[in-house]
Amino acid sequence: MLITAIGGLAVNSLNAFLLHNDRHQDLNLQGAFLHMVADAVSSVGVIGAAIAVGFFHWNWADGAISLSVALLIGIGAIPIIRQSCNILLEKTPPHLDAEQIQAHLQSFLGVKAVDRLHLWTIALGQEVLFAELIVEIREGEERDRLLTEIQASIREQYGIQEIILQMTAPVTVNLSQPGILLGVISNEMI
Repeated sequence: MLITAIGGLAVNSLNAFLLHNDRHQDLNLQGAFLHMVADAVSSVGVIGAAIAVGFFHWNWADGAISLSVALLIGIGAIPIIRQSCNILLEKTPPHLDAEQIQAHLQSFLGVKAVDRLHLWTIALGQEVLFAELIVEIREGEERDRLLTEIQASIREQYGIQEIILQMTAPVTVNLSQPGILLGVISNEMI
């Protein structure tokens, strides 16, 4: 048991060392790294239990060390579980301020309002921005120029690479024609 645990410690330590530098790039690599660390810690626990039982006849040490290792692994898994839940629930990344980004979008000349702003993470380091921009510019080339300018600014300022912007013109309702208002209300109800 002792020899097998020493071999397991060597192999798992090597694997953890190889995964260490790349673990921040991907949640799967982070999970694999944690798994290798947990296996290495388990091997240390088995080595300790083998010594305690073999030399001191402390049979209780095996169970106590196993529970300690399981508790340590459980505590170490909490950050990965939290990050996975945040991705699955499409929560706004904590380092991005939605109000600040909305104000930044509204600061562009021609943007009248920002609606339905949504920020979420699809993988570690890969955030997505979706927003509906109500713009006063009706000409195609000017709108394209504004879109390109906004996307470049968001990428540079906030590091968001996936940007989905829908541009629409402001809706105007002529109240002098009573049938139009009724038509707008009935369309909303359908």
